[in-house]
Amino acid sequence: MKIRHALALVAFATGCVAADPQSEVEHERAREANYRAYASGISALTTRLESFIAEDVVKKTGASEFPPARRYALHDIDGDKKGDLFLITTFEPLAGGNNHESHLFAVLTSRPNEVQHLVVGGRGSRDADRFVRSYNSLHLFLRFKVWAQTDAECCPSLSTTEEICLQQGSIVLRPFDETRRKG
Repeated sequence: MKIRHALALVAFATGCVAADPQSEVEHERAREANYRAYASGISALTTRLESFIAEDVVKKTGASEFPPARRYALHDIDGDKKGDLFLITTFEPLAGGNNHESHLFAVLTSRPNEVQHLVVGGRGSRDADRFVRSYNSLHLFLRFKVWAQTDAECCPSLSTTEEICLQQGSIVLRPFDETRRKG
């Protein structure tokens, strides 16, 4: 019996990883190529999103973004087993003042040239706070800070969660009912 086969048998019997150095190198190269392709895909989605924000939001409305408020998430919502890109961020209107709006953007890997955009809140109603995943990562939610009628304009005291869903090809928010939580 060749040494390489004996090592593979010992590795299999003991639960160790493959003992064949050549297959390890090939596996590592394939993994690296997959990572590069994935990173390139994410880079393309991010570039498309940045272009949309600059051209279709800032240029058309005159609003200014507050970049520290940006929150990203990668989550496969269209079922192609590739991470779709989501962003929540805050824009302040051209008129200034103490107002702002929360915006949700999505770029699906199945439609990489299309950016979906929803205004999901603003001062006095609710602010998009952060993305939350279900414990098994099958669902993506958006957490909001919500102003009660008695809250000062600075400080929302309540919170709510809505599920980000794909409905007839469009991103929608659906109120999340804790009693239907299945994962």
